[in-house]
Amino acid sequence: MINRGSWLSIIGYAGFRDISMSTARSFIKAGRVKSKLIHGRPHVFVNYEEYCNYSEERDRKYMAVKMELDNLRKTISKLIFEKNELQKIIDDRKD
Repeated sequence: MINRGSWLSIIGYAGFRDISMSTARSFIKAGRVKSKLIHGRPHVFVNYEEYCNYSEERDRKYMAVKMELDNLRKTISKLIFEKNELQKIIDDRKD
């Protein structure tokens, strides 16, 4: 059987498993994961199904963050407008 999957960097694997980079390194050192050096840096093998699930989850998280950012930008714009309106009122009362 051919092992289909992807090789993830330590950072990618740590994010994939939601663990620290030191824990990912410990997994490699203990032989708990399949690993190899790519361009002198350790990478961990993740099978295709797990990686697809990871990619889908990452895309969902990205979209959620993007939507939250859009909402925050709208809120900031609204607050800036309100601040400017209030500043006009204050300036008018000073005169």
